[in-house]
Amino acid sequence: MRLRSVLVLLFSIAFLSGPAAFAAPQSYVVNGTIPGLGSAHVVGFTINGHAENAYAVAFDASLGGTKGVSFCGDLLHTIGLDQTYAASPIDVGGLAAGYATAVKMAQRWSFDLGSLASSLADAAAGAQLAIWETIYGNQFTVTSALSAGTLAAYNTVLGTDYSGLGMGNSVLLDVSLGTTQKQGHIFTPNGPSTPEPGAALLYSAGLVIVAHALRRGLV
Repeated sequence: MRLRSVLVLLFSIAFLSGPAAFAAPQSYVVNGTIPGLGSAHVVGFTINGHAENAYAVAFDASLGGTKGVSFCGDLLHTIGLDQTYAASPIDVGGLAAGYATAVKMAQRWSFDLGSLASSLADAAAGAQLAIWETIYGNQFTVTSALSAGTLAAYNTVLGTDYSGLGMGNSVLLDVSLGTTQKQGHIFTPNGPSTPEPGAALLYSAGLVIVAHALRRGLV
């Protein structure tokens, strides 16, 4: 076995072990805010010069029956709670760089909000505001006075270097219900971003093959 063949095999196995991809739309439900959030923050802002306000929160959601945390990635559209939508993945590679960074933010903080502020509501609001600013840039301006906890969380999320981080199993979703309702959401499923059991076994098998090849002096 040549070295190139081994590397191709490992690349194929690593691809199989990556985040599960899906092409067909899956059911998507936003059940409310994440457990323990308490009183959700309503924040005023301008988007493209228009004054608006919205809940800056982290959502308790499910995608294809898998529970997780969602952040809003789209201030131009709205959806409702406890309604089943169809959700399809969006390739962030074809979008402005802010979208990929926003997905990385969700991956990094969705299950670590408690480290951002003593109040979960402050932490979620700060993370959501940072995601909106990262996506919309100069088109987005916060007009509300922020609490100290929200401001600290916002600055921490914005100030983190994401260049060396991956998107893990977080995904940008196109969420829709017919032609009447739609919104972009960033969904991160519960649990760590790890290979599926079958993929992990394949990866282990690949390492065994390489080790065997090395012992035989074939690489």
